[in-house]
Amino acid sequence: MYEYLKTQQTEKNPEQRKYWKFSRIRRLYDKGLDEQDIRNLYRFIDWVMILPLGLENEFWEDFKQFEQERNMPYMTTGERIGFDRGKL
Repeated sequence: MYEYLKTQQTEKNPEQRKYWKFSRIRRLYDKGLDEQDIRNLYRFIDWVMILPLGLENEFWEDFKQFEQERNMPYMTTGERIGFDRGKL
């Protein structure tokens, strides 16, 4: 429900939505959830908090950097290849 409310609040401010989306994903890692739970919750957040293409690309770059800093590679090899090719 939180994601839905933030999506409504940021309807006219995609930059702010990007911030909240990244913040929410980061919290999943901070809570120490297991890989499958993070993936499932991320899919829901990504479905609800849609970003314009340019901001989505920025989000993925930020996420990729965050993941490298945390050294928590939760993306599968296929997901990484898709991301690198711009298909994810």
